Amino acid sequence: MVRKVSRCIEMPATSLTFDQLLQCYRTSVRTRTWRKLHYLDKALFRASLDYLKRGGRILNESLLAKLE
Repeated sequence: MVRKVSRCIEMPATSLTFDQLLQCYRTSVRTRTWRKLHYLDKALFRASLDYLKRGGRILNESLLAKLE
């Protein structure tokens, strides 16, 4: 699950920024926890990174819960 990846994000979070998610991605790749994730969790993570890169901000609590 994505929960293993997001340990690097300090909670509680009401929104998520690109820098926070990118830092989390880099940490998970470095520690090799990225390989353990299900492909749908990876797809959600990549889609969230792309959305945030284009200037969006994730405020939806249910999506934030999935990314935790």
